[in-house]
Amino acid sequence: MIDITEQMLEFKEAIRHIWNTYFANSNEPMSSETQEAFSDIERALLRVIVLAPHGMGDLADSYRLHVLSNILIKPARLLVEMPIQLGHKEPNGTVVWDEEMTIKVNEDTRFHFFDFFDWYPYGHVDLPFVRARMPAQKDDKSGEGLRVLIEQRHCKFILAKYQSG
Repeated sequence: MIDITEQMLEFKEAIRHIWNTYFANSNEPMSSETQEAFSDIERALLRVIVLAPHGMGDLADSYRLHVLSNILIKPARLLVEMPIQLGHKEPNGTVVWDEEMTIKVNEDTRFHFFDFFDWYPYGHVDLPFVRARMPAQKDDKSGEGLRVLIEQRHCKFILAKYQSG
């Protein structure tokens, strides 16, 4: 397990800066062409800044497509409680987020990283949140775990190396 918090924050700042400087003021920030170009940049930055130095660059191909279960989110140091929001997928595909609630946390608490998040991703962004999943429980029929939204300032990022075998 490797603490990659510093690299994840560098990645977050890089994508935030590039979006706000070069994409947010474009003529069509919501167009599929703009979104696809930016997604390619995000994946390249995640690969170079965070994952490739640890021999795991190929994981970047799944950014914003699948949960990156090798990137764990743990509570920031000294936290005993953490505010989170749970998300529920509606039949039409949209995710509805519950009111913020506080959960008790300890050194065993962990979530799986999905992405950095802002409520309106087409304007200027700060990306103050992390979207993640709780590890799936035995009674979770989907096998995916609950969707969770966490303020980034409450997060520490850990890279779990590939399991060989």
